[in-house]
Amino acid sequence: MNTINVKLTNSKISQPIDVVVATIEKDFIDVSEIVTQNRFPYLLCLPAESVVALLDFTNVSPYEIWYFDDEFKFSGKGFSLISGKGSFRIQTRAKYIVLWNLKSQYYNKHAPKKCNEVSLII
Repeated sequence: MNTINVKLTNSKISQPIDVVVATIEKDFIDVSEIVTQNRFPYLLCLPAESVVALLDFTNVSPYEIWYFDDEFKFSGKGFSLISGKGSFRIQTRAKYIVLWNLKSQYYNKHAPKKCNEVSLII
């Protein structure tokens, strides 16, 4: 995995952030095998030919999950929070996903609080 600089942008601001890029080649993703550090957010690039991906977040928390379509436009967000025993999986049509560790200082400093108009520039 490589760390690159991308921009989160909306109509008012453009903010560069560092992300760890993970190119995914399958439609079932065990997120615990990808998340190896907690400082920088992750950018997951899902297969273009995949209609739906299944992400297994079991034992991976606390993360804020941002979804982007194939044109890098923000399409929604979710959370992976510890709330009990058992597995936790998310099914998505997103082509790009940004994972923010909610406990990281990087999240507190760089994550835009309003993301409804955010686009991703790679």
